[in-house]
Amino acid sequence: MLLPEAGLDWTETVLAPESRATKGVPEATPDEPLATRILLGGPVCRPLHADAVDDPGVAATLTTERDASDYTMVDLGVTFNPADGERIQNAWVQVMLSVPAGIEPAIAWSMTPERLASPDLLTTEIEVRTDLKILSLGAKTSRAVTRQDTFLQALNPLRADPTWEFSRTSSAEIVGALRMALMVRSAVGSPVRGALRMVAVIRRKRFKAIPYTVLAADGNHTPEAGAVMFDVR
Repeated sequence: MLLPEAGLDWTETVLAPESRATKGVPEATPDEPLATRILLGGPVCRPLHADAVDDPGVAATLTTERDASDYTMVDLGVTFNPADGERIQNAWVQVMLSVPAGIEPAIAWSMTPERLASPDLLTTEIEVRTDLKILSLGAKTSRAVTRQDTFLQALNPLRADPTWEFSRTSSAEIVGALRMALMVRSAVGSPVRGALRMVAVIRRKRFKAIPYTVLAADGNHTPEAGAVMFDVR
């Protein structure tokens, strides 16, 4: 079953350095935050229901699961736009899933992309298989790619803390717009909260590589954790 691409609202961010300058260190850490380097897209959450899908196999699986589990598509995006003289070395996009006490944990049933060797993923189609796993169609993936050449890697599937890791490689800079999607499996009828967190390591002129917490510029985050909170279900 092919799903139409979800439209994403993009949010400007402020990057707050995670450490402070140390006296006597030549490559001291700057104290000022950075703006306009990264945009966050979404999250957009789309519950899947058997009566709303056009694929008989997917509908049959959802019908079988309806008394035990709910499934929700979560669409995300990120745009990297480093300033002149800057390079983004690494970045991590994480979604923390939480449910009320005593409820079966919500997990990342499936994530896409799983692995990319190239950042050419501005837009893509999403396919949902009959086992309710999701795939990116048209993405440049390779299961034979070495870890050193991996530009994007999905981490922590089947857990409550799914994470995508971006890594600058010899052939790919972390720049441009990319989209990700997450299938969340949760106990039927259970409310699920998501906390979107992002960290980026940026190398700037005259400075060492510095980790930054990425915060929504509109203040829509928890100050202590830098997380954007949203309702999955």
